[in-house]
Amino acid sequence: MAPGAFLAVYQTESLNSWGIKAQNLMCNNHNLTENGNETRTLLFDMSLPYLYLPEEDWNKWAQAMVLFDKDIDCSFDGYCKLN
Repeated sequence: MAPGAFLAVYQTESLNSWGIKAQNLMCNNHNLTENGNETRTLLFDMSLPYLYLPEEDWNKWAQAMVLFDKDIDCSFDGYCKLN
């Protein structure tokens, strides 16, 4: 781990799932949910090469990525790429 980093442990929904419940999803101080109190289930599947999000969540994620790095070009058609 990088110096100054910390390890966090999260409980999954069940022993058979990589899903975790989350609220107030933030990226670079940008709220990724419609309102801060919405609960989302995040499903981690390392076999998938993509990030799958509902359209309204994708739009917020794309906005946050552009604010994060000006070399990232995000489309509201569902993809981001590095310039």
